[in-house]
Amino acid sequence: MRHDLFIAALGMACALSTNGLAQSTETPVEYSPLLVMKEGLFDMSDSETRGLAEVPGTETITIFRAQDDTRKFANHPNLTWFKGHYYATWQATPVNEDSDDSVAVISRSADGHNWSQPIDIAPVLEGEVYHASGGWWTDGETLVCMILRMELAQPGKVKQTFVRTTTDGENWTPMHLLFPDTVVDSNPHVLPEGRMILVGHGGVDFTGDGEIDTLAARIWYTDTADVLGAWKQAQMPLYPVRRVWSSPDGKLERNLTYGTEPGIFERPDGKLTMVLRQSGKRGERTFRTWVSISEDRGQTWTMPAITNMLDSCSMQRAGNLPDGTAFMVNCPNVELRRVPLALTLSDDGIHLDRSYLVRGAPPPQRYKGWSKTLGYSYPGTFMHDGYLWIIYATNKEDVEVTRIPLEALAKK
Repeated sequence: MRHDLFIAALGMACALSTNGLAQSTETPVEYSPLLVMKEGLFDMSDSETRGLAEVPGTETITIFRAQDDTRKFANHPNLTWFKGHYYATWQATPVNEDSDDSVAVISRSADGHNWSQPIDIAPVLEGEVYHASGGWWTDGETLVCMILRMELAQPGKVKQTFVRTTTDGENWTPMHLLFPDTVVDSNPHVLPEGRMILVGHGGVDFTGDGEIDTLAARIWYTDTADVLGAWKQAQMPLYPVRRVWSSPDGKLERNLTYGTEPGIFERPDGKLTMVLRQSGKRGERTFRTWVSISEDRGQTWTMPAITNMLDSCSMQRAGNLPDGTAFMVNCPNVELRRVPLALTLSDDGIHLDRSYLVRGAPPPQRYKGWSKTLGYSYPGTFMHDGYLWIIYATNKEDVEVTRIPLEALAKK
């Protein structure tokens, strides 16, 4: 089916009612059987919690709180542990998202509760090029901070990932280019055999005319034990719907939709599942998670397909708990409001059958700014010291982390 016809059909089929169920006067959407949300898992009448309860022992900690004399925009946080300290990184700007005074910052803590004042890990750049935060990697001896260098969010513009490294948490090497055409989204996903997978997005030639005209997910993998080693790009079919940019009157215009910012978990049968954010113009969003499968440990992936799993069109994270349970962290919503933040689990990596509240009703937003989304944005996940740590940007102005005891999530 031609992509434009697919999109037209999808647009008719994915009109969403207030209870979050797809309605259509045409052929109903066929949700993928590769990832299935249990019917009734979320109470759509409860907009703050979806009827979910917290896991006993859940605790939320503030890492950074915006003040009148600090930067007031924060997003895209990630967390790690290195030589006696937790390290957090995030994107920070004075007011607006992705402004040209955007930087990547870091903060650290010895106990996970008391955090240092953030410091810039990459300089402010002039013009339309800005810096944002990527993820972390460490082998226990060296800590690597990934830093994103970008221009405006459109194909053909700069999309690069740099790194800085340290062996003591204080002294950092100069910026080193890791990927010239990809911005990474999170810490590497490390498979049991040691293969690492990095997910992100970059520009692709959708039409085949030699011009970079679309943003899409990019997946990289390596079998080296070093994030600075040789990476290979995985093969993935272009998303069945796409994002193209045009400027007929001097203004950027989004056209159609796209899939990006993936998360990955492993199924008991060894197959890898990738969950993707599906976004785009209002009216073209499905408010569903999309899914792709790899049967060769991340080297090739299937065409992404729509699932019935609710998603607010935000970045989502995924992974496996120590006992193998697959997890997703996202906002199960049918609108752009990123509330609530939920942890959803699956024993077989296919059926999402239980979910827990991470955060419910958000606090009032204190500062205005472009793209200051209400709720909990861009979660990152990390496991250490018996906890699943979920870091996120609250109202895109504060950085907070919720830690959940792994023991309470273990299979019974």
